[in-house]
Amino acid sequence: MAQNARVAIGGNDLTGTIGDWSKPFATISAAVTAAAAAGGTVAILIGPGTFTENGGIQLPDNVHLYGSGLEVTKIQSSLSFSSSKAILAPGNNSIIADLSVLGTVSGGATFQAPFGALALNSVSDNVRVQRCKFGFTVPGGSDGIYANRAGLGTWRFYNCIISTGYDCVTLINGGVVELYNCTLTSDGSHSNGIAQGISVTNVGAVRMVGGSITVSGGIASNTGAKTNSPGSTCDLCGVSLSTGTGGAANDLVRANGTLAINKVRRMDGQVLTVSGTIAYSEFRLA
Repeated sequence: MAQNARVAIGGNDLTGTIGDWSKPFATISAAVTAAAAAGGTVAILIGPGTFTENGGIQLPDNVHLYGSGLEVTKIQSSLSFSSSKAILAPGNNSIIADLSVLGTVSGGATFQAPFGALALNSVSDNVRVQRCKFGFTVPGGSDGIYANRAGLGTWRFYNCIISTGYDCVTLINGGVVELYNCTLTSDGSHSNGIAQGISVTNVGAVRMVGGSITVSGGIASNTGAKTNSPGSTCDLCGVSLSTGTGGAANDLVRANGTLAINKVRRMDGQVLTVSGTIAYSEFRLA
């Protein structure tokens, strides 16, 4: 039977208790640690407010996070790639809903992953994320969803917002990321001067149905979606694209692998700008 835990401003990590609604935790990380010790399925409900988690959050298997609203519950962190961890990393069967995860570091050599899996994060499958936002509290932030972990399964995102200064979705070395009616925006404000919606490298697949990709402002380049390697796959179905001002601009770039589209259009009604051979996508809403 599933158990509940609560995190709230004014809670107490010393007295917070799994299964006792009257005893909330103060931090999400303490609630997650207690959930792992309890075992089984645990739903952690997070109240309104901003929660700082500079050590990152790795969800155990079957532990879920539910916020109070995308603009109401916010997790922020200075955790960078140098830690080999994402700010929020899912476990097997994780459900995450109704919250924002925001990096707090701008540009330079520092990169952050508000959601994802790096070397020290768990390999996970059957992940569902809905009505969430991944981005930054300052201009010049780097990645939104970033996964570089062999053995990943399928992550599904529904009605989410990914807003960055560099790559919105980066998949490297395996896994499947599916995006349904999501909004991806990169303003190119990261110091490397690149604005990119989706990037797939080595093996792995990103599939997007509905929603939009808007990239602009990258001094070096602005790209809606790109496949980089023989094992890279990207499918876009019913997606609206806008590749704005800045450096070299292409809506779609197939350097290698498979980049396939179906009913994809530019928001301004112009012809898609394409580099490489693009295929027809037969991917449909699951």
